[in-house]
Amino acid sequence: MELNKTLTNVEKTFNFVDSIPVVGIFSSALRISAAKIQIFVSAIVGLFGLIGQLVSSNVRKWEEITQKAGEHLLHGALNFIRGVGEFLLALTIVGSIGLLAYQHYSENKFEPIIPYSEPPARPAEAPEQDHIV
Repeated sequence: MELNKTLTNVEKTFNFVDSIPVVGIFSSALRISAAKIQIFVSAIVGLFGLIGQLVSSNVRKWEEITQKAGEHLLHGALNFIRGVGEFLLALTIVGSIGLLAYQHYSENKFEPIIPYSEPPARPAEAPEQDHIV
């Protein structure tokens, strides 16, 4: 899914920029704002997904939408928490440098700790066979 790839790249960029002394103050504030938007949009989409499950005959589709909205809501909440933490760390140069060093030497570098999930592969449909009776 292209959205997950884009959000992963945005989060990776925030992870790097938020750990630069002084710049991190502004970028972490921007991250907090983006997280609020992500939470709000995910909540609205999740609500539509729940309504869709109640009124639609294609419940599976709406369940998937609700599940993805829940995942993005969680990511938004975690981004908000991280943004607040990085803002507080960015107020001190030592905190920003420590965060930069930690992320550089961590196992996943600047990638999100919890990756955005990829949708499961759809099973290939079996070709229809003509039955001669």
